[in-house]
Amino acid sequence: MEKGPKIRIIGDATNRKKENVETQIHKNLTDFYGSLSEEEIEILNNHEIEKTKKETALINLADQETSRLMQESGVESYSIPPRNIHIISGDLSEKLLMNGNRIAVAIPSSQRMFLRSRSFENKPVVFGSAIFHEMLHLKAHISVEVKKDISILSRSGVSINSSIKKMKEDEFHEHFLGLNEAIIVEAEKRFIPKLIDNPELSGEKEWMSSDEAEIRRKEISEEVKIPEEDIVWINEKDTKDFYKIPYHLQRDVFSYICQEVQKQFPDKYQNFDDVYKVFLKACFTGKLMEISHLVEDTFGKGSFRILGDMDTSKSSGISCLENLKKLRMEKL
Repeated sequence: MEKGPKIRIIGDATNRKKENVETQIHKNLTDFYGSLSEEEIEILNNHEIEKTKKETALINLADQETSRLMQESGVESYSIPPRNIHIISGDLSEKLLMNGNRIAVAIPSSQRMFLRSRSFENKPVVFGSAIFHEMLHLKAHISVEVKKDISILSRSGVSINSSIKKMKEDEFHEHFLGLNEAIIVEAEKRFIPKLIDNPELSGEKEWMSSDEAEIRRKEISEEVKIPEEDIVWINEKDTKDFYKIPYHLQRDVFSYICQEVQKQFPDKYQNFDDVYKVFLKACFTGKLMEISHLVEDTFGKGSFRILGDMDTSKSSGISCLENLKKLRMEKL
């Protein structure tokens, strides 16, 4: 198993500068403090919570499953140690969770993950699902742009960030963000049954299989207008507290794309899964040419650009789906 991620370095910096950046990212896997600032180290020392045996088991399960997906995609896998997963109590700084609304965040350039402890208290299913999701972000394709005085993450999975030049001109933008999340969440949804079957979650499995939980799942589905299968956990003591697979609208777009591609090329792709795996592979390799051809050949010229403009907002998901359906009708 490789010691760390394969990283593509671009930019006009010297070769030594590029090598230093790549070396530092790999070092973060083995060096506990890695490239953390003094402020971040102080927060970890004062607010990091020790992982329980159950949490460590779920981290290891997510690591094994994400490595399996890498191998199935033809990409050499590697492990992310539990010490790189930080569960933080109290109020977190913007530097750790990026913004106050996030419950977990992956930082590919430092190969670390931060989680807000209060969001996962007595919620091992939610914890395991979030770990798997963010670990896929960590193990997805990484591309870094390096210049003389700065370096930024330019690619993560299939998503593409604007260049350093654009950032300096205050014109930052990101393409394929919605698609990237849709691919990862589709994998997360497929991981849930294995998570629930883990011996550490036998109590949660028994509750979620009960008649009471099934009734409440149907009620929640009707209340919030989402499919029942998207509701993967309900709090036994407070049934108003539940966890649903995120990015529903972006997944609708992705599902529609996979279905139509399979219809367009039935001899090459026997089912939905065959198409899904092509997109998942692109997430690990960063190579977009194959999925670009699939989308354009199925929906017509300009459709891949439309997909690239989809972000994670509700309006963007709705708009993208409507536009792709129109293009598909014209194509047919």
